[in-house]
Amino acid sequence: MPTTGGECEAYAWAAAPANGLSPLPLPLAEVSAAVLADEIILFGDGILGTQDNRYTVTYNLTTKVFNDVGSAAPRPYWGDHSAVEVFNGELFAFAGLCCQHFCDGCKAKSQVQIFNPATNVWREGQPVPWDLDGAAATALIGDSIYVCGGLSNGYVTTKCGVYSPDTDTWSSMPRLPKAAHHTAAGTDGTKFYIFGGRQRGNTLSQPIPDVQIYDPASSTWVSSRFPGSGIPPMPTPRTGMGKAAFLRGEFYILGGEWYPEDHPDVLDAGTFDLVEIYNPETRTWRMGLPMPVGLHGLYPVVWQDQIFVLGGNPSIDRGASTTFQVYAPTSS
Repeated sequence: MPTTGGECEAYAWAAAPANGLSPLPLPLAEVSAAVLADEIILFGDGILGTQDNRYTVTYNLTTKVFNDVGSAAPRPYWGDHSAVEVFNGELFAFAGLCCQHFCDGCKAKSQVQIFNPATNVWREGQPVPWDLDGAAATALIGDSIYVCGGLSNGYVTTKCGVYSPDTDTWSSMPRLPKAAHHTAAGTDGTKFYIFGGRQRGNTLSQPIPDVQIYDPASSTWVSSRFPGSGIPPMPTPRTGMGKAAFLRGEFYILGGEWYPEDHPDVLDAGTFDLVEIYNPETRTWRMGLPMPVGLHGLYPVVWQDQIFVLGGNPSIDRGASTTFQVYAPTSS
């Protein structure tokens, strides 16, 4: 269980409709989410035949209420599988597949879309300087956003770049050691961590267990694949985990999916409820409490020492849900 000041604190999961949680107002998966000004802002893929992937959904963390769907401005380019980061009170969304449910006209490829919740306005940033469909890994470190991997023209890529939100400009960085998309990515504040993912195009395929770490200070990569790295691979290879939630000094890798063979820990629907926790200081893994609902296509966010998971797909491949799960101290 998470620790603070050397003492353990008990945590537990809760899921809507328990504990005052409300289900999402519309089903979403392949979610992108972030916390800005005590609100969770999210969007993603909707149900086939709808235009739900156009909506920007907002949830007030203080009042525990979803704002009316449609009250937040829609993105200029809709879609799903966007990577998002927050800087200086704004949300930055990178690329986006067009779309998981074969809709037309979203045109989010390589786009950088920036949302200001104070003005309820989206604007366009300098596009990604390579063909990026979506499903990339990102992390904000200092005043730079690092963008790596994902899908490019339908194929996995090792391309990476550094975006400056202050100047709306891009600069180069070394390529990813092993191409991957549909990973879980995050930062401990100093390094860029990328966990798992898959290596083929945007189809179901075998996940990889790689842990790949970039150090901006030395501009170098290390990987669990490198001999003598001392970095253990993921205990359970998975894809579709969205984000590596960094909570109290550890990375929480939640859910995901598995294909093609059976796996002893996979649920009947082909997804995981697994929570595996990586400590970057000790370079060790441990098992966490499983989620109430196994998912892939999720995008966990952290707020006040809690992990929030909104939406996601309980079954392998395509689909969406209104699930809302929270991992929080039992004393809160």
